[in-house]
Amino acid sequence: MQETIRNIGFDSDPTVYVSAILFLAKLFNKNPIQGMEMVLRQMESPTHFLALPAAFYPEFMTLTPHSKEMCPYGLSICMSGTEEAWDRMEKIKTTPEENFANLAQTGILFAKPGTVYSRIAHAKDN
Repeated sequence: MQETIRNIGFDSDPTVYVSAILFLAKLFNKNPIQGMEMVLRQMESPTHFLALPAAFYPEFMTLTPHSKEMCPYGLSICMSGTEEAWDRMEKIKTTPEENFANLAQTGILFAKPGTVYSRIAHAKDN
């Protein structure tokens, strides 16, 4: 897991992190989000994984990357450093410790069928 994250680089696009999550979920057959956050902290990365309540994403389903089960939290990737991550946690009234615990129950966002986002994702190229 450490090697995968190290290969991403600190300035990567958030979609690269999501791809790594999906790869590691398939490799280990478990949700790697909490473990990846631990590695990011050990590496002193400016990127933070945040567990936001699923209610923040009404147009999306939050599903585990390995088993596609519904989750109470959706992943938000903060690439602006620790201060910004802590500000976001403060806004949702959670602590870094609670956030870390919640990451074990955090899923990837998938557009709900019938939503604008779902139609965009499934639109045919013209």
